[in-house]
Amino acid sequence: MRRKQKFFKALLIASFVAAGASSCQTSRKNKGSTTKSVGVPVGQFRGYQRINALIKSRMIEPGEQSRGFDLSGRFLGSYDLALLMGSFTDASGKQSYVNGDPNVVSMTLWDTALTGFAGMMSGYCVDAPSSYGLNVRGVQAIKSACTAWPNGVTDAQLHELWSWVMSFDAPESAESDWKAAILDPASPIRQLPAKDGVAAVMRTIFMNPWFLLES
Repeated sequence: MRRKQKFFKALLIASFVAAGASSCQTSRKNKGSTTKSVGVPVGQFRGYQRINALIKSRMIEPGEQSRGFDLSGRFLGSYDLALLMGSFTDASGKQSYVNGDPNVVSMTLWDTALTGFAGMMSGYCVDAPSSYGLNVRGVQAIKSACTAWPNGVTDAQLHELWSWVMSFDAPESAESDWKAAILDPASPIRQLPAKDGVAAVMRTIFMNPWFLLES
């Protein structure tokens, strides 16, 4: 277990730093306001409500399960902790965005919640879906990757996982760098069994700044 945690931590740091550098370069090219129309400053977390909504719309089967999906409540045990992950508050009648800057606490909360979600998703590798049903596209993508893991996993299979989560939020170069890291024969992630390996793959997508941060 400790060995797996080291693998995951190394992958997380590499993913966040590499994509973060690319994100910063993009932000520098934008000479306009550093705050988007949604009210979130560039470089800060998109916010708990927004990430939760993105997951619901892109990844969860529509209907009752989607309406009841709450990342913080399910994987952190308390919605109150979501306030520390980037959120809007009303103070003196004025809405403001708080806790958006990445720090040790917020990164730990995001990592804990999204690692739990990624682990839940990998249950489809062994036909053990959770109470939060993924949509058909996601189930097929995960099962396909699990069946081929590790040596048979293709560029196309990884693309399907990436685009399912990321949609059009990231440039092609970010996806290419990510796939190259996953497909590298020396990558420690490839030493993991299918269920753990696919969970780790999903975690690296979730923790990528192109998904978590405003750019």
